[in-house]
Amino acid sequence: METVKFTQDIMENNVQYQQRTPAEALFSDSFSIPKDLTKGAYMTAASIFSLLRKRYGSQLNLTSLSHFGRVLANIPNLHSKHSSHGTEYLVAVRSNVSQSGHSSLTR
Repeated sequence: METVKFTQDIMENNVQYQQRTPAEALFSDSFSIPKDLTKGAYMTAASIFSLLRKRYGSQLNLTSLSHFGRVLANIPNLHSKHSSHGTEYLVAVRSNVSQSGHSSLTR
């Protein structure tokens, strides 16, 4: 049991060193993950993808919506639910997003 706790502690600590994919970076620039489940709105992967495509165009280098759904499913603490529209993710749209196409991908 102590080994499991030790492993969990190491994994939690290592999260800060994980590299985000470009799609995750653009998602984080445009959306926040509400801690309170009564805040934000549920959106499908297609809706999120569409909004990101409008904001960032070709910077969102994904051609497959199903791949983007897997990216969303692997984002830590992103709450999801299944509905008649498919899987929906609880997100809050950031209002201070730069519309110029510059994002955290710019180095």
